[in-house]
Amino acid sequence: MIRRVIINHIDPEFVESYKEASKDLLAALKEKEGLLEGSVLICEDDPTLVFNIETWEDAETAGKAHMTETFASFMPRLRGFKGNETYVLKEI
Repeated sequence: MIRRVIINHIDPEFVESYKEASKDLLAALKEKEGLLEGSVLICEDDPTLVFNIETWEDAETAGKAHMTETFASFMPRLRGFKGNETYVLKEI
C-alpha cells in the first residue's frame, strides 16, 4: 500500500472551485479507478496550497489511474492550477 501526497499551488481566485473539483476527482477515482482512500486538505497558513492525500494498493495502480479518461475529464474543472509537487510514501 502506498500514499501519494500531492501539493497543488492554486491561484487565489480559484481556490474554492479547485477544492470542490479535487474532492469530486477523488470520488471518481475511488469509484472507477481503484483509489482506496482520498482526502483534500488546505493549508491554514496559505490557502493557495491544496493537498490531495491518496491511498492506493500500489504505485502501478496509482500511476495508471492518473493516465485515464476519468482523470483527464477533470482537467477543465481544475482551473487556477499553477503546478504541484508529488511525493509517494510507503509505510515502514
